Amino acid sequence: MEQSFGGQFLSAEYLVDGRDRDAATEEIESLQFTELVRSFSARYRDELTAWKAWLGEQDAAGRGIALWGAGSKGVTFANTAASGAGIRCLVDVNPLKHGRFVAGGGQEVIAPHRLGEFAVEEVLVMNPLYLEEIRTSLSELGYHVDCFCIQDSPRRAHSIAAQGGINAAKNYPNDGDSI
Repeated sequence: MEQSFGGQFLSAEYLVDGRDRDAATEEIESLQFTELVRSFSARYRDELTAWKAWLGEQDAAGRGIALWGAGSKGVTFANTAASGAGIRCLVDVNPLKHGRFVAGGGQEVIAPHRLGEFAVEEVLVMNPLYLEEIRTSLSELGYHVDCFCIQDSPRRAHSIAAQGGINAAKNYPNDGDSI
């Protein structure tokens, strides 16, 4: 069992090496693989419920949320967790996506420089590998918004976003993380 691509994916690989089935089963059970599979549905439901609650709270408070990343993760999250509520737009650097709308929720996909048009206060990043780059880009564009990653629990979102705002505000020149 291992994580890949910055912890975004979990994979399990088992190679048969001549041991009997009981020994292989015992090893898998010792890795708690079976329990992870059994509990997946409940953990997914709990995480989805937490994100829906958080997004609902942000929407009720009038805090604009943008999702950064209009690929499959962003579209799926917008339609599943958000159901359209509270997500004002999706941001993507791919110009072929700009001016298009997300199937389902209908949010517009915009270029980063248009973020100010949507009264966004928080940016939820779909891919953690780009989090620091996005924070730097937002700062360079003059946007001072909370920025955090989808893989962070919604319960930790504000403390993580606050630290991200501090890091982005530093905007050190020539640090090699700007686009």
